[in-house]
Amino acid sequence: MKITKTFTSIFFLTFLIGLTVFYLIPKTENDVERLEIIQAIPSDFPVAKNEAKAEPRVFDVENFEDKSEGKHNINFLETGAVSNVEDIKAKSGEIWWGLFNDNGKDVLRPTKIKVKLTKEEMLWKEVSVRDKKNPIFLVKEKRKFKAGAVETLLREKTGEETDDHNESAAIKDGFNKKFYLGDIKYTLRVEKGISTKQELLLVLLLETETTSQIVHFIYDLNEYDYVGNLYWVGDLDRDGKLDLYMDFYGYEKGFYSSALFLSSEAEKGKLVKKFEYFMLGGC
Repeated sequence: MKITKTFTSIFFLTFLIGLTVFYLIPKTENDVERLEIIQAIPSDFPVAKNEAKAEPRVFDVENFEDKSEGKHNINFLETGAVSNVEDIKAKSGEIWWGLFNDNGKDVLRPTKIKVKLTKEEMLWKEVSVRDKKNPIFLVKEKRKFKAGAVETLLREKTGEETDDHNESAAIKDGFNKKFYLGDIKYTLRVEKGISTKQELLLVLLLETETTSQIVHFIYDLNEYDYVGNLYWVGDLDRDGKLDLYMDFYGYEKGFYSSALFLSSEAEKGKLVKKFEYFMLGGC
């Protein structure tokens, strides 16, 4: 009995010494980062399909306040039939700025819009332009724009143009693209993240060498790790900074939303600000 107690005391003392040495030994930067990642993930945390373990890189993402909420369709529109009639404040005869592709070049010019109830569903409205071509999108606010050629860095066809999903426009887990505008290098990338409520996220980041901004995120990893589609990147407002046009993954069937992100509207410390447009279809 006395031998057993002695052995137990030695074992416990050895354990304490080993634990002390572990915390006293200097850790490398990678070791510390790895330890923080492991500590941030609870044991029952959901992981992406086909992965043994998800390792988030963006932590403590807050509720992502969107100041454009409740102000849809005031500044930004797409052509086509839309079901959220009460949100369409635009009227036929108004002059909006349309981004058109003329002879292979993107050109911003004023165009007169038409808004009417559809024949098929009186609860739907259809937005179109009095022009031979359909614009990529429409923007109302005149004071920030000038007619003429627009510098475009990326242009992908939308589902309306292809009648199918354009896979080359998809923004997914692992998405990473770089764009150069003047002397500024931009990186648009998707990273795994964790919210303040410990929810697994896919986070879309827009970054320069000095600034990083969360542009959008989804609250869980869906089957395709799919955030949305990137259709256009360029300098719409001609301020020498990047602007974006994309749509978003819809959690509900038949739900659609897209946005134009303008650098000239960005708040202090941010790169862009969103103008949002919704189209709600049937299931």
